[in-house]
Amino acid sequence: MKKIFILFGIMILFEVIPFSPAKAESVSLGMITGGQYLKDNDNDRVAYLIGLIDGISIEAFKAANKAETPWLAKCLEDVEIAQVKAIFEKRLNTGSENLRRPAALVFRDEMEKFCEKRK
Repeated sequence: MKKIFILFGIMILFEVIPFSPAKAESVSLGMITGGQYLKDNDNDRVAYLIGLIDGISIEAFKAANKAETPWLAKCLEDVEIAQVKAIFEKRLNTGSENLRRPAALVFRDEMEKFCEKRK
């Protein structure tokens, strides 16, 4: 009987207490543009680039369906993240069309060019 009262009390609490979704004001879902990327602080930019590199590498690994190092990981093996960031940001600052495009697509295009030159 005691358990029923406790359970009933918990159910009433869930009905009475208003629950609202967590507010994530600094989190944006979906693709960010080059312009939005440039508004972030340096730490967030580096974290974003590392995530892009991981995502593109995983995508390439899955697409190849082979146990070999993906093209981007091979290319950037001995490149510092600061250099990658500088290359990408230079491209973003070359034209307003890059600021409106999804940052991930601009990054991929620029890394393909960069890696092609390194071969």
